[in-house]
Amino acid sequence: MVPPALCLMRGQAILDYDSNSPEELSLMAHEVLNIYELEDQQYLLGERENKVGKVPRSYIKIIS
Repeated sequence: MVPPALCLMRGQAILDYDSNSPEELSLMAHEVLNIYELEDQQYLLGERENKVGKVPRSYIKIIS
């Protein structure tokens, strides 16, 4: 579940990404998902359908 205090944005994956741990979310290039800011400078929190996980900030383009 996503904490309600985090800022919601929409982001698009710019590259495929295979998760390295259960805490991360795999990405397919061009998919659009909900994005939330984290205190971690290297990761964002991604949400699609019923899956939530950390995604590398460098793999996401914020679109709105």
